[in-house]
Amino acid sequence: TLAYNPASITRLEGNQLFASAGAIVSNANFDVQYTTPRLGENDGGNAGDTAAYGSMAYVHDFDSDKWSTGIALVPLAAAALDYNDYWVGRNQATKVDLQVMALSPTIAYRVTDKLSVGASLQAVYSNLNLHFAVPRILANRPEGNGSINGDDVLPGFTLGAMYELSERTRFGLSYQSELEPKFDGDLKTNPAGLQVSTDTKLPLGEYVRFSVHQAMDERWSVEFTTGWDNWSALGNVLVDTDNRSAGLATSWKDTYHVAWGTEYKLDNHWTLTGGVAYDTNPVSDQNRNAQLPVD
Repeated sequence: TLAYNPASITRLEGNQLFASAGAIVSNANFDVQYTTPRLGENDGGNAGDTAAYGSMAYVHDFDSDKWSTGIALVPLAAAALDYNDYWVGRNQATKVDLQVMALSPTIAYRVTDKLSVGASLQAVYSNLNLHFAVPRILANRPEGNGSINGDDVLPGFTLGAMYELSERTRFGLSYQSELEPKFDGDLKTNPAGLQVSTDTKLPLGEYVRFSVHQAMDERWSVEFTTGWDNWSALGNVLVDTDNRSAGLATSWKDTYHVAWGTEYKLDNHWTLTGGVAYDTNPVSDQNRNAQLPVD
């Protein structure tokens, strides 16, 4: 609750500690319509890789009716891709590892019995490792390989508000700021042995979420969320070297989010939760690339 809407921690009583761990198992396949032996021999196979996942949060209420504070460590974005060798898109990517984590000290204040507001200041750590094949200049020369790597720490923030219409009904509104990690790393190519310092900028769009919670009775409750993501901010992925810059066009567009969930209280200790979510597509299949093959 701290990560999704900082204002909502005013509802938590006492000191609360949360931790989770798991894995994201993804599936990513390209449909190849045309190729030649020189372009590549396969479609890359299932590039989806397994990425570890974890988060934690702690909330302290100060024994106060007004103030609550907390801190959370949560992932904001991740990608793990590993394509087959000599596939048709190898000049875009053969392996991708992207991790974006946020450490978020948070404070919330109950303005009235019904209205609460909150804010989280984020220290965002991001790490990128991208591997790709380098096209051969001459047909009789071997194909090379290259990589771009780097990491960054940058600030961000989340704002939230919560309005409790009644004991059974409440509304939430939250905003996550835009982030633009700049990966200070190196561009390396082999067999040429070239190594050039690079700055790679990867804008991550801001987003807004509006949510409703409705308790149906003492055991059942339902939730609904809708939102907007500013993915058109990822218009270009900028790669800068000491003497040259390049913008890799992504042609992404804004997306919209809807989700529905439900909770069932078995007793005072156990609650079952579940739900479904749907996001519109940020990119058409003509503009999809191998580094971020979102569909």
